Amino acid sequence: MLNKFIETLAKIRYDKLSHYFYGSIAGFIFTMLFKWFGVIIVLVLALLKEVFDIIEDYQKGNELRIRDGLIDTAFTVAPAIFFLIIYLFF
Repeated sequence: MLNKFIETLAKIRYDKLSHYFYGSIAGFIFTMLFKWFGVIIVLVLALLKEVFDIIEDYQKGNELRIRDGLIDTAFTVAPAIFFLIIYLFF
């Protein structure tokens, strides 16, 4: 069972892990300082980053990957939500 879990973790792309890592840092800081509003700040920052990525892809003539941008946003905001839950209930 542990091997299957490790194999599943190995399939997560580096980009998603990077979003989760930086979302953890921003989420911890903003959630501890602003609570609910901190999650909104992280969400807005993640969405702005993805909008800039979409604009950059469009200017380069690359294929637009809006779905990937939304998944990246989810990976960035998830830690902030987790920190908020921990902060409020524990």
